Amino acid sequence: RALSAPPWGLDRIDQATLPLDNAAYAPAFDGAGVHVFVIDTGINSAHVEFAGRVADGYDFVDDDADPEDCEGHGTHVAGTTAGATVGVAPGATV
Repeated sequence: RALSAPPWGLDRIDQATLPLDNAAYAPAFDGAGVHVFVIDTGINSAHVEFAGRVADGYDFVDDDADPEDCEGHGTHVAGTTAGATVGVAPGATV
């Protein structure tokens, strides 16, 4: 996958120096086989960005083993990390 006009965060990750080049973001690896642990408010496991890539987890806000997001912030962080469209590691399991 390559994003022709990547968001600022992805553009900043793929180059060491400024100014940003706004070049397509096409990582050599997509994170497949990697498990990412997001310690936050949970994750919306039904979100299309994570289709089939949400593992068992823990919700530190509700203090239970149901990782469903109660506030939305954890889903946002997980999307930045492993979202299929604009995540850093779109093949990773969260």
